[in-house]
Amino acid sequence: QGAGPTSEARSIRNRMANTRRKSAAAPAGPHEHEGARVNGRGRAGNGARDRKKGDRMTTGQPHEKRPAGRRSIDGDSSIHHAHDSQTPLRVRVYLLTYFFSSLTIDRQYWFFGLVPIGWIASSLCEWLGVPICHTNVQVQSVADPSEVAEFGYEGGPRRVTGVYQCAPGCNPHLAFTRQQKVYLGETDLTHKELVSAVRRVESRWRAPDYNLFGKNCNHFCEDLVHELIPGARMPRFINRGARASCFWTAGLAPWFVSKYVKDGGSWTGGRVCLLAERERRAMGVADFAEWEE
Repeated sequence: QGAGPTSEARSIRNRMANTRRKSAAAPAGPHEHEGARVNGRGRAGNGARDRKKGDRMTTGQPHEKRPAGRRSIDGDSSIHHAHDSQTPLRVRVYLLTYFFSSLTIDRQYWFFGLVPIGWIASSLCEWLGVPICHTNVQVQSVADPSEVAEFGYEGGPRRVTGVYQCAPGCNPHLAFTRQQKVYLGETDLTHKELVSAVRRVESRWRAPDYNLFGKNCNHFCEDLVHELIPGARMPRFINRGARASCFWTAGLAPWFVSKYVKDGGSWTGGRVCLLAERERRAMGVADFAEWEE
C-alpha cells in the first residue's frame, strides 16, 4: 500500500479549500460582520436586522436609560433598582457563619505548646459533619441596601443582654476565620419594626443565661431569624453538635454545663460585647437604631 493521503484526508482538505474560497468571496463590510454569528451560520438573516438596528442607533435617538441600581450586600446591583415610594423595599436577611477550624489564634495546646489540640479537634469535628462554629445574623438597611447590620450573642457574668452589634464580617476574635454567608429570606418590615424586633430578642437573651448546649449563639440566631422571617429554615449543620450532645446524654449536657462550667461555656466571658461596640464605633458603623428610615 502507498503512503498517499486517504479518502478522509482528501475530504477534509477539500472542505478547508472550499471554506477559504467562500471567505475570500464574502464581502468584508462592517454590516456583514455585525450580522455574523460565531459559528458562521445565520449570516444573511442577522445582517439585515443588525443594519436596521445600527441605523436606529446612528439617527440620534435617545437611549432608554435603566434606573440606577443600588448595590446589595452580596454585590448584585441588578436586584435593588430605584423604586417609587409605593413599592416598599424588601430587606434581605443572611446568616453568617465563622468556622473555628480556620481560627488563626488558637490557645488550646498540648505537650508544651507543640500540639494545637483546639485546631485539631475543630477540624476533625468539621470533617465528621459536626462543625464547631459561631453564627451571626445580618440584616440589610431599609434606606440603603449596601449597608448591613450584624448581630450576635455571647455569654458572660454581666447581668445585661448578651446581644451585640458588630461591624459586618468583623466579629471580634473571629474576623479572619473562614466565613460562609447563607441567604435566609426577605422581610417587608420597616426600619422601626426591625429595631423593635431586635429589641424584643435582646430582652430574652441575657448574658448569664448562656449555655453551650442549650442556649448558645446559634440558638439566638434562630430566634432572631424567626422573629424577622416567620417560618425561615436554618442550615442543618447549625447546632448539630449541640443537638447530638443533648441526645446522647439524655439532656444532661446543658445541666452539667450550667452547673459546673464557668459562664455556661462561653469562652469569651463577656468581652466580645464591649470589644464589638468599640471596634464598630472606630469603623464608623452607627448603632442600628440610629440608621435612617
